[in-house]
Amino acid sequence: MAIKVGRWDCTQCGFKGNLGPKKRCEKCGAPRPENVTFYLSEDSKIVDNADKLKEAKSGADWVCSFCSGHNKATEIICQSCGNNRDATDGDESLKEKLHLYNQKPKTEKTSFKLGKGLKRVLIGLISFIVLFAILAQFTSEINVTVTGFKWERSIEIEENRKVIEENWNIPKGGEGISSFRDIHHYDQLEDGTETRTRTVQKQVGTEKVKIGVKDLGNGYFEDIYEERPVYEDVEETYEATKYKRIPVYKTKYKYAVFRWKEAGKLNAEDNKKPAYWPVDDRLDDENKFRIKKRNEKYFMIIIDEDKENFTEEVKFELWDKTKLDDVIIAEKSSIFGTFLGLKPSMRD
Repeated sequence: MAIKVGRWDCTQCGFKGNLGPKKRCEKCGAPRPENVTFYLSEDSKIVDNADKLKEAKSGADWVCSFCSGHNKATEIICQSCGNNRDATDGDESLKEKLHLYNQKPKTEKTSFKLGKGLKRVLIGLISFIVLFAILAQFTSEINVTVTGFKWERSIEIEENRKVIEENWNIPKGGEGISSFRDIHHYDQLEDGTETRTRTVQKQVGTEKVKIGVKDLGNGYFEDIYEERPVYEDVEETYEATKYKRIPVYKTKYKYAVFRWKEAGKLNAEDNKKPAYWPVDDRLDDENKFRIKKRNEKYFMIIIDEDKENFTEEVKFELWDKTKLDDVIIAEKSSIFGTFLGLKPSMRD
């Protein structure tokens, strides 16, 4: 596994790219920062010198707790102040770190700051929206006069008529016309085997893949590899069971039967009272025709104190008991004067 020389940046003069093992800045002579960050540059070279390789593999540098000087793992006396290394006094080694390629890099959170002017505009806009919503809740009662009515009614009709159907059984009330043999379903039966081919992946070996680097904590980096299987597509033959579809026949019947089917829609509407349901002579024959569904809508035309007309949909009970020129209660916005419709208690 290859070992490369890392780099570090001086925090005193800002000089970038000091060689990793160097304890002092090449430009200003300042000592390597206590919490130094090593990194690999694009032009990092592979170490092939035996002594340097031994130095790289000797272990992480340690930091003197007295003077913050950096020392090699093999040094038992601080090269800056002369103190003996003592872990109980806080003479700790730099951390070894793994940098794997498949790890997502940590991204710094970026904060978006608004300018004072924009803040004022946003605060003002939010305040306006909140104020508008509050003011819209204030309502006042007004008297409105009923000036007209409208109504709509419709009836959906069904006819009980004879239809021709086919099925495996004759339903109750059905009148048989004919019968015949037909395929009801298919059974799957084994029918021997056949040789087929398929493509499969088989392992043909292994390969070493570089998955990252290890910061050795002394200015050097070591490549990290892992053994991964190598696969190839291989054609293989196999015996597969064959099946044949065997039709299963049953007796099917053709028959006549009465069914309720849609037979149209009757509509009626007017702007006068009373409301009535549309009529059709066919409904007199209850065995042949019936009502499937009734639909109805009722409207009152009203005018407010400002002579503005509105059409309000209401329940039949209110519509039926209200007369022309009746004065009823509605609501409008106290602040904006917007018509809001009949008072809820009037609708119930």
